[in-house]
Amino acid sequence: MKNLIGTIICMILIHCSYAQEGEFTLSRSQIESEILEVSGVLHSEAILDSLVTRVLGNSNLIKAIDQEMAMYDEEIKQNKRSWISSFRLGVNVFSANTTLDANNESYTTYGLLPNVGLNLSIDPAKLVNRKSYVRQSESKREYSRYIQEDAKTKLKKDILNLYYDYLGLLESVNIRHQAYTTRQQQQEFLDESFRAGNASYTEALIAENQVHLAKEALVKASIDAMKRRSEISVLLGLK
Repeated sequence: MKNLIGTIICMILIHCSYAQEGEFTLSRSQIESEILEVSGVLHSEAILDSLVTRVLGNSNLIKAIDQEMAMYDEEIKQNKRSWISSFRLGVNVFSANTTLDANNESYTTYGLLPNVGLNLSIDPAKLVNRKSYVRQSESKREYSRYIQEDAKTKLKKDILNLYYDYLGLLESVNIRHQAYTTRQQQQEFLDESFRAGNASYTEALIAENQVHLAKEALVKASIDAMKRRSEISVLLGLK
């Protein structure tokens, strides 16, 4: 299924080619075929999901946020494990005794304890700070997750908008093709009428100019469609 979807995607993006070498217009058959392909994408949840997955995998922003969240995960683990630093261990090995001598003067004697003395205490400040650090890291990670979800939603919208725009541009090219064909037919009719003496030279020139204008509109519409298709290719990482 994945291979089929990938094949369809590639066909959609490379299906169109120039009608002739160096000509920036698309043929009617190419346009009609492309419209069917793009419409199929927009009506297929499986293909759309595959496109979204591909775009998300190519997004540097999403990758950067993934790394940031992984860093916060590690930070949370480190802060949770730091509880041991809240304890302090003391060791007593020496003894000190102060006594009075015959002249009522004090003096201190030092020695080793027969048994080593140990004491364990808790630093409450470190214990409280540890919990605070954990909460801060969790809050940062949650914020990054929200940013990532917003970025994913925006990318999904971008994909849909690009494909709908592309479909609209293809329909525009199709209409321009029809207009161009009609203008050509009108020019041919007026040329025959002019040669037969049934139309003036001015009418023939006007018909010829209308053909040029229709051709210009067709080329512009075709280029706009190609630009949008290129944007889709870039978003999918195919260019």
